[in-house]
Amino acid sequence: MSPGILIVLVLLLFIWLPVSAAEIYGRVWVAPKGRPAVDATVTIDCDGASAVPARVDRYGRYRSPGVASKRNCRLSVEYQGKSSSRPIVVYSGTGSRSANIELRVSQNDIVLIRR
Repeated sequence: MSPGILIVLVLLLFIWLPVSAAEIYGRVWVAPKGRPAVDATVTIDCDGASAVPARVDRYGRYRSPGVASKRNCRLSVEYQGKSSSRPIVVYSGTGSRSANIELRVSQNDIVLIRR
């Protein structure tokens, strides 16, 4: 086999390989009553490779597919016009990762507690 054909075959192999992506999902609720944080926004930043912000549904669930794999991701939450001051860190790995978050809301801040 000629070197040119071999190079083309190797390049085609790399083009057809799937791009490795992860998914982070979970529930977000407000302490102390445990009610869902409806319409909160979970933003995920994986070492600078940002994912699309995920909205929390009426059951408190969120899902963010297409997150960069094998990275330390910082999750922050915006809820009722307030933002969390400190993100929580989740390793994305490969495949799906669960990150459930409890919110402690004060007058000026939201504290995130991973559960």
